[in-house]
Amino acid sequence: MSLEYYPAIGYIGGAPGDLDIIPSATLDTGDVAVVTTSTVFSVHYYDATSSAAESSPDVIAPDDIGAGSGRWLLVFSKAYVESGNFDARVKAWIQFNGTGTIAIQDSFNVNSIVDDGVGDYGIIWGTAFANDDYAIVGNNSSYTMLFDIINVAWVNLQCYNGQAVAYDPPLNFVIAIGDQ
Repeated sequence: MSLEYYPAIGYIGGAPGDLDIIPSATLDTGDVAVVTTSTVFSVHYYDATSSAAESSPDVIAPDDIGAGSGRWLLVFSKAYVESGNFDARVKAWIQFNGTGTIAIQDSFNVNSIVDDGVGDYGIIWGTAFANDDYAIVGNNSSYTMLFDIINVAWVNLQCYNGQAVAYDPPLNFVIAIGDQ
Protein backbone atom coordinates (compact mmCIF):
# COMPACT_ATOMS: atom_id res chain seq x y z
CA MET A 1 0.00 0.00 0.00
CA SER A 2 1.35 3.40 -0.92
CA LEU A 3 0.07 6.64 0.51
CA GLU A 4 -1.26 9.27 -1.84
CA TYR A 5 -1.38 13.06 -1.73
CA TYR A 6 -4.46 14.92 -2.99
CA PRO A 7 -4.64 18.69 -3.54
CA ALA A 8 -8.08 20.33 -3.25
CA ILE A 9 -9.53 23.85 -3.49
CA GLY A 10 -12.74 23.28 -1.52
CA TYR A 11 -14.26 20.96 1.09
CA ILE A 12 -17.80 19.89 0.23
CA GLY A 13 -20.36 20.45 -2.48
CA GLY A 14 -19.21 17.91 -5.05
CA ALA A 15 -17.70 20.49 -7.39
CA PRO A 16 -14.48 19.73 -9.30
CA GLY A 17 -11.56 20.33 -6.94
CA ASP A 18 -13.59 19.70 -3.76
CA LEU A 19 -12.28 17.20 -1.22
CA ASP A 20 -15.55 15.24 -1.11
CA ILE A 21 -15.46 14.42 -4.83
CA ILE A 22 -12.37 12.17 -4.58
CA PRO A 23 -13.65 8.59 -5.12
CA SER A 24 -13.51 6.54 -1.91
CA ALA A 25 -12.37 3.43 -3.81
CA THR A 26 -9.05 5.17 -4.55
CA LEU A 27 -8.39 6.11 -0.90
CA ASP A 28 -6.41 4.31 1.82
CA THR A 29 -5.98 5.10 5.50
CA GLY A 30 -3.18 7.64 5.85
CA ASP A 31 -3.67 9.36 2.51
CA VAL A 32 -3.14 13.12 2.84
CA ALA A 33 -5.12 16.00 1.34
CA VAL A 34 -4.09 19.65 1.32
CA VAL A 35 -6.97 22.08 0.85
CA THR A 36 -6.21 25.66 -0.15
CA THR A 37 -9.18 28.02 -0.36
CA SER A 38 -9.19 31.79 -0.67
CA THR A 39 -9.06 32.10 3.14
CA VAL A 40 -7.83 28.80 4.64
CA PHE A 41 -4.99 26.32 4.25
CA SER A 42 -5.70 22.91 5.82
CA VAL A 43 -4.34 19.38 5.93
CA HIS A 44 -6.54 16.28 6.26
CA TYR A 45 -5.76 12.58 6.50
CA TYR A 46 -8.06 9.79 5.38
CA ASP A 47 -9.30 7.22 7.91
CA ALA A 48 -11.00 4.32 6.10
CA THR A 49 -12.54 3.07 9.38
CA SER A 50 -14.14 6.35 10.47
CA SER A 51 -17.89 6.81 10.21
CA ALA A 52 -17.99 10.12 12.10
CA ALA A 53 -20.78 12.51 11.18
CA GLU A 54 -19.75 14.96 8.47
CA SER A 55 -18.99 18.39 9.87
CA SER A 56 -17.02 20.52 7.42
CA PRO A 57 -14.13 21.22 7.60
CA ASP A 58 -13.38 18.88 10.55
CA VAL A 59 -14.89 15.72 9.04
CA ILE A 60 -15.48 15.27 5.30
CA ALA A 61 -17.22 12.21 3.84
CA PRO A 62 -16.56 11.31 0.20
CA ASP A 63 -19.74 11.83 -1.82
CA ASP A 64 -19.78 8.23 -3.02
CA ILE A 65 -19.38 6.66 0.44
CA GLY A 66 -23.07 6.79 1.43
CA ALA A 67 -23.51 5.41 4.94
CA GLY A 68 -20.22 3.48 4.70
CA SER A 69 -16.99 4.08 6.57
CA GLY A 70 -14.24 6.43 5.43
CA ARG A 71 -13.70 10.09 6.30
CA TRP A 72 -11.21 12.89 5.75
CA LEU A 73 -10.21 14.15 9.22
CA LEU A 74 -8.76 17.62 9.81
CA VAL A 75 -5.18 17.63 11.12
CA PHE A 76 -4.19 21.28 10.69
CA SER A 77 -5.91 24.49 9.61
CA LYS A 78 -4.56 28.01 9.22
CA ALA A 79 -6.71 30.97 8.23
CA TYR A 80 -5.23 33.91 6.41
CA VAL A 81 -6.74 37.24 5.58
CA GLU A 82 -7.59 38.12 2.01
CA SER A 83 -5.80 41.46 2.30
CA GLY A 84 -2.55 39.90 1.15
CA ASN A 85 -1.24 37.59 3.88
CA PHE A 86 -0.16 34.80 1.57
CA ASP A 87 2.54 33.38 3.87
CA ALA A 88 0.35 30.44 4.90
CA ARG A 89 -0.28 29.28 1.33
CA VAL A 90 1.53 26.41 -0.30
CA LYS A 91 4.19 28.05 -2.46
CA ALA A 92 5.38 24.89 -4.20
CA TRP A 93 4.49 21.20 -4.35
CA ILE A 94 5.43 18.16 -6.38
CA GLN A 95 4.48 14.54 -6.86
CA PHE A 96 7.16 12.58 -8.71
CA ASN A 97 8.16 9.05 -9.63
CA GLY A 98 11.64 8.32 -8.28
CA THR A 99 12.12 4.89 -9.89
CA GLY A 100 14.06 4.40 -13.14
CA THR A 101 13.89 7.60 -15.17
CA ILE A 102 12.52 10.10 -12.66
CA ALA A 103 9.44 11.99 -13.78
CA ILE A 104 7.25 14.75 -12.39
CA GLN A 105 3.66 13.45 -12.16
CA ASP A 106 2.25 16.86 -11.21
CA SER A 107 3.59 20.00 -9.59
CA PHE A 108 3.20 23.69 -8.81
CA ASN A 109 6.11 26.16 -8.88
CA VAL A 110 8.68 23.45 -9.63
CA ASN A 111 11.06 23.87 -12.57
CA SER A 112 12.63 20.43 -12.50
CA ILE A 113 13.89 17.50 -10.49
CA VAL A 114 17.39 16.05 -10.54
CA ASP A 115 18.40 12.42 -9.93
CA ASP A 116 21.59 12.66 -7.85
CA GLY A 117 21.87 8.89 -7.28
CA VAL A 118 19.92 6.12 -5.56
CA GLY A 119 17.34 7.75 -3.27
CA ASP A 120 18.93 11.19 -3.72
CA TYR A 121 16.93 13.93 -5.48
CA GLY A 122 17.08 17.67 -6.02
CA ILE A 123 13.95 19.77 -6.52
CA ILE A 124 14.49 23.09 -8.30
CA TRP A 125 11.85 25.70 -7.40
CA GLY A 126 10.21 27.80 -10.13
CA THR A 127 10.35 30.91 -7.94
CA ALA A 128 13.06 31.03 -5.30
CA PHE A 129 12.17 31.52 -1.65
CA ALA A 130 13.16 34.76 0.11
CA ASN A 131 15.37 32.82 2.55
CA ASP A 132 16.14 29.25 3.54
CA ASP A 133 13.80 29.34 6.56
CA TYR A 134 10.76 27.99 4.71
CA ALA A 135 8.80 24.97 5.93
CA ILE A 136 8.97 21.78 3.92
CA VAL A 137 7.24 18.45 4.41
CA GLY A 138 7.39 15.26 2.40
CA ASN A 139 6.12 11.73 2.22
CA ASN A 140 6.81 8.74 0.02
CA SER A 141 6.21 5.06 -0.41
CA SER A 142 9.38 4.14 1.50
CA TYR A 143 10.07 4.55 5.18
CA THR A 144 12.23 7.66 5.47
CA MET A 145 12.60 10.97 3.61
CA LEU A 146 15.24 13.41 4.82
CA PHE A 147 15.80 16.98 3.63
CA ASP A 148 19.54 17.42 4.00
CA ILE A 149 20.06 20.70 2.09
CA ILE A 150 17.49 23.50 2.04
CA ASN A 151 18.43 26.38 -0.25
CA VAL A 152 16.40 29.37 -1.50
CA ALA A 153 16.40 27.97 -5.06
CA TRP A 154 16.24 24.22 -4.43
CA VAL A 155 16.04 21.44 -1.87
CA ASN A 156 17.84 18.11 -1.70
CA LEU A 157 16.14 15.04 -0.26
CA GLN A 158 17.26 11.51 0.44
CA CYS A 159 15.11 8.39 0.77
CA TYR A 160 15.85 5.20 2.70
CA ASN A 161 14.05 1.88 3.11
CA GLY A 162 13.44 0.05 6.41
CA GLN A 163 17.03 -1.22 6.49
CA ALA A 164 18.43 2.35 6.22
CA VAL A 165 19.62 1.66 2.67
CA ALA A 166 19.21 4.34 -0.01
CA TYR A 167 16.05 3.58 -1.96
CA ASP A 168 14.24 4.94 -5.06
CA PRO A 169 10.58 5.10 -4.01
CA PRO A 170 8.06 5.15 -6.86
CA LEU A 171 5.90 7.90 -5.28
CA ASN A 172 7.23 11.04 -3.62
CA PHE A 173 5.29 14.06 -2.35
CA VAL A 174 6.81 17.38 -1.21
CA ILE A 175 5.14 20.63 -0.11
CA ALA A 176 6.92 23.92 0.69
CA ILE A 177 5.53 27.00 2.48
CA GLY A 178 7.36 30.26 3.14
CA ASP A 179 8.22 33.77 1.96
CA GLN A 180 9.02 34.27 -1.70
